[in-house]
Amino acid sequence: MAERFPEAQPLPGRPAPDQLLRDAGLQLEWHAASRTFRAPEPPPEYTSSVSLHRAPTVYGGPSPDLLPALAAATESALRAERALDSSRNTGGFLVLATAPEHELDVIDELTGRFPVQLLDRAAARRIDWNRVIAADADPSNDLDWTRLKRLVAEAIPDFESRIRAAGAHVPLANPGLLARYGQFAVIDRLRDQPGRGIWLLAPGSDTSKPMIDGHAVPLFSDSQWTRLDKAWVENLHRGAVPHDAINTT
Repeated sequence: MAERFPEAQPLPGRPAPDQLLRDAGLQLEWHAASRTFRAPEPPPEYTSSVSLHRAPTVYGGPSPDLLPALAAATESALRAERALDSSRNTGGFLVLATAPEHELDVIDELTGRFPVQLLDRAAARRIDWNRVIAADADPSNDLDWTRLKRLVAEAIPDFESRIRAAGAHVPLANPGLLARYGQFAVIDRLRDQPGRGIWLLAPGSDTSKPMIDGHAVPLFSDSQWTRLDKAWVENLHRGAVPHDAINTT
């Protein structure tokens, strides 16, 4: 493991590997005397007076060969961490794709581990959020819906200016709202002029490219996006022991 992934921390000692092996579908048991994992012996089979049994298969402990999914998850998390580190150093625009169920955990990790600047999208103007929520919930009301879209359009220039003037990277969540209110072009402008740096969260199930409400995020190259999966959220690449390391979608 150390030769393939020199940046990863050593695999944890027992009892953590027991659960990892079970999650990987490997029915192995720990033998304290030999300090190895072994396949359980099947019950004896009898043919007349001859007892037949299979010799146990012996394993020396968890390794990438026994845990290919764990090794792949570690590599994926390391790749995402390198993309974030590069973005921190050089600035620019980076899309962070993740599964929808991990979005809040990703935000917690980003704000807890990195020097980012959070912006309040409503701080630039006084907004009656009860009316906004009511209008958003009923697009069939043409008058209120039109007013809401106009309100969003008027707030966008000031919001973009505040992003570019920020003194640290700015993580942006809920980008689906831009598509909902007809402001998807904001992403093009922020990509071209990101200020200190922008991390755009794009939750979705497509693992081949970042998507927002069914629209592919407009990027110049694959280097402008990475995927933060469960392994990254649970810090598998930094030596933490996740509660379910093999299910890493």
